Amino acid sequence: MVKQLDVQADFRPHYIEREVVIPVFQYNKPLKQELEEGNVTPELCIDLLECMLLIRNLEEMIVELKENKGRYGQLVSLFMWEHLMYLLVRRRSQQEA
Repeated sequence: MVKQLDVQADFRPHYIEREVVIPVFQYNKPLKQELEEGNVTPELCIDLLECMLLIRNLEEMIVELKENKGRYGQLVSLFMWEHLMYLLVRRRSQQEA
């Protein structure tokens, strides 16, 4: 049987060295600077935030399912999930228009 390992993330800048060197957490430019330089738009920032919220909510759902042995259903979490799905559907409908 596979043993489960709970691993804490290391957010310090470092490198993973294998056949190639992979930089990890090296980027540190503030959002304000990216907006001023024109690298991103406010709309793209909102889209990225919505995607990050969806991913975070999914992670929380997985943890809750694990901790409650397959049961899920706190009203707060359910409300958040429905709200995030609404935002995703709204964004897609705006992209198609």
